[in-house]
Amino acid sequence: MKRIMYFDMAKALLIIAVVLGHFADQLTKESGVCRSLFLFLYAFHMPAFLYIAGLFYKNEKTIRRTVSFLVLYVLLKGLIYAAKWAVNGKAAFDLFSEGGTPWFLLAMALYTLLTRLIPVKWRLSFLILNVIGALAAGYCDQIGEWMALSRLIVFYPFFLAGVMSCREKLQRAAGRLPMKLLGAVILLAWGYIAFVHIDRIYFLRHLFTGSVPYHASVMPYGFLYRLLVYTTEVLTGISFLMLVPGGGSKWLSDVGRYTLPIYFFHRPFLYILTGIGVHTVLITSLGMTGIIVWLLLSIATVFLFARGFFDRFLRLFL
Repeated sequence: MKRIMYFDMAKALLIIAVVLGHFADQLTKESGVCRSLFLFLYAFHMPAFLYIAGLFYKNEKTIRRTVSFLVLYVLLKGLIYAAKWAVNGKAAFDLFSEGGTPWFLLAMALYTLLTRLIPVKWRLSFLILNVIGALAAGYCDQIGEWMALSRLIVFYPFFLAGVMSCREKLQRAAGRLPMKLLGAVILLAWGYIAFVHIDRIYFLRHLFTGSVPYHASVMPYGFLYRLLVYTTEVLTGISFLMLVPGGGSKWLSDVGRYTLPIYFFHRPFLYILTGIGVHTVLITSLGMTGIIVWLLLSIATVFLFARGFFDRFLRLFL
């Protein structure tokens, strides 16, 4: 398939946001800026990523693709275990409990299979029922990190919406100046809220990650808060996609081409960095400068793994 620069650019910016968000998460207890950055990015990076994945969904080789993603899930779980053991001398391995990065590969396996089984004429109805199910799921303590079940339920509507959408229409909309201006206004407004009023909204963190049931802080109106988060994710996700440039440089398009190896390898690398205390040394010795260095290190990590040989290794399993 011929590569489309717009989508390579979108995926490049999103994978940068994913890695940056994971690095920022390591300092959310020490830094208000990192808390703000974390919440700002988590509002749209994974919903938009899954939406694009849905746009490129193919109704073919379903079993093979499902198995491939499951194999990568197991491999990443093993690699993370090895990284933790290497720096701590011990680590726990639980194949069926997942609250971290590997959940996306598990999601892609399930979404690929499930979408194949849903008749086209029922997809809109299923999407609506899925959203209702996600609103209710937060009240069930058993729906959480086991097999990433909470995230699988919460984020599937974004993937399915992508399957039901048209790539060409999205590109045309993103090329219109009014849509770009509207997108800029919405993202700036969300940025203002996330960075100026973070203390008022940070309790919604677990809803943006989607990994656990409703906390006591949002009971008994958890479904309303999830609706609010869904609305924020849709608005910021669409706004981001409207602002993606149609053209770009080769170095950034290469990042968009190699999102899978970046996603796969950055988390074990991050565990090694945090395991040996790099983030702690930076923030204690350099303060705000250390935070900036740490966040810049996340960008360097993206380009470290945006290499063909990492991609070729993973493609052996796809």
